[in-house]
Amino acid sequence: MPIRLVIFDNDGVLVDSEPLSNKAMQITACEMGARVSLEWCYNNLVGLRNADIIAAIKRQSGVDFDATDYARCYEKHFKILMEGRLKAARGAKRALLGLKKRRLKYCAASSAPERFTLHKFNLTGLRKYFDGASVFSGEDVKHGKPAPDLFLLAARKMGVRPSECAVVEDSLVGVRAGRAAGMRVIGFLGGGHVKHMPELTPRALKKAGADAVIASHAELMGALG
Repeated sequence: MPIRLVIFDNDGVLVDSEPLSNKAMQITACEMGARVSLEWCYNNLVGLRNADIIAAIKRQSGVDFDATDYARCYEKHFKILMEGRLKAARGAKRALLGLKKRRLKYCAASSAPERFTLHKFNLTGLRKYFDGASVFSGEDVKHGKPAPDLFLLAARKMGVRPSECAVVEDSLVGVRAGRAAGMRVIGFLGGGHVKHMPELTPRALKKAGADAVIASHAELMGALG
């Protein structure tokens, strides 16, 4: 069935934010008294929404802390790290323009809060490619990735059947979510965090359920079929 809607994860796919985000998560966790390594953050937190990140840190460290304090501290550190450093993923703008030329719908579905996603778009010049009705957040659904809820919400709101959607994801949990939603899944390995995650390979993404794996946005059109 032809693809009518492309659903992009944001962090690590549209914006190259994962190195900054994971550093902010590690700093924040340590300030909460929950000492975790940057390597552990990369391999266990990428793709999760805030509530699931906090739960994972608590399980790993055995330290309890206030979720509101964590969220406030993380936002402070992440915003500082993003300023002047956050960039759009290479080729992302051209890919979005290419979809428009082919008259294909697209949207962003991120585990992060919507205001975070919009702030990242503003910093990277991507805001003009998205209206308020084409950005979806993990906070809008009961279950975060790897549950399919977020992608199913995006498809429903965009008026497209799941079988006519393609998900572009850089994380194993995101790939599993796309597969569970009954959508075509394209694994993306063009983010700056990939070099920190030796286990994030084409083979691993395909094992998780990706139909295709691309190394850059230049390969997207070919992967859509």
